[in-house]
Amino acid sequence: MVLIKDYSLQKISINSFDRFFLENEANKTIKKYFEDYISQVKESMINSFTIRNDEVASFFLENDDFILMLPELEQVIRDFFPDEELILEFVPDPDWVGQLVLYIQTPITEANIDDLYSKIEKIENKSRILLNKDIRKKFLIDVE
Repeated sequence: MVLIKDYSLQKISINSFDRFFLENEANKTIKKYFEDYISQVKESMINSFTIRNDEVASFFLENDDFILMLPELEQVIRDFFPDEELILEFVPDPDWVGQLVLYIQTPITEANIDDLYSKIEKIENKSRILLNKDIRKKFLIDVE
């Protein structure tokens, strides 16, 4: 990174750094990309997921990289469950931190249960690419 000559690393405030960062045209393009992506994530959350409890927001604050993967994760799920309602719920566990559960609302019968769990296994395999190991330990996909 190139610093303006008169600034030492200790003297650069967030505002002066932001001004320097934004003055560079390439950085404006990068900033626009991230703003658009964040907007897409927000839209995905609002339009695609039912949030069942307030703890979901706390989970996202603690695992902010997860929320950025939601649009891609949703697309993987939609390949197998195109119209079903998707519900996010944080499930506390007294022996563990707890985990975020993404429920896919779909009819479950004795005849289709094996097929449903086969689809979930395929989704989980594809989502391994999207989600880091730490997040995967705190995340579950299930049907209800």
